[in-house]
Amino acid sequence: MTTRIEKQIIIDAPAQAAWDVLADFGNVYRWAPGVTHSFATSPNNGGDGASRHCDIKGFGSVEEEILQWKDGVSFTYDATPLGPIGHSISVWSVESLGPTRSRLNTSFEYPTRFGPLGALMNRLFMRRKIEAAFDTTLPAFKAYVESGAAAAAA
Repeated sequence: MTTRIEKQIIIDAPAQAAWDVLADFGNVYRWAPGVTHSFATSPNNGGDGASRHCDIKGFGSVEEEILQWKDGVSFTYDATPLGPIGHSISVWSVESLGPTRSRLNTSFEYPTRFGPLGALMNRLFMRRKIEAAFDTTLPAFKAYVESGAAAAAA
């Protein structure tokens, strides 16, 4: 069984400002409250083949690798299995809604592992835990981009 979660948020900043934050792939810890530590594990910090390590509060550690990069628009990455979650695929994209507004779109798709036990864990708490993480992460991303913290961190 595969689970898919989709979320989006409107950002009161140009799409380029939002993209600049996303494109700093190895430093997701700067704006994602659930990521306690992250770093690039490839020579390139963005683009096809870029990879990172993330320690995620309440989940554990994952390795993530870019599968597809559309500069200024979106990226798709694969994450290693974690608990009952198998290899997951996540897509993050930014679209312009005008000169000072944009939308961040995310999707997260994963199969469960461990047969019926993993499926039960997903139904009972994993999906809700992941949804809650996105419900915290997207507003944090919005606040980070809108505050100009990205420019200060660069």
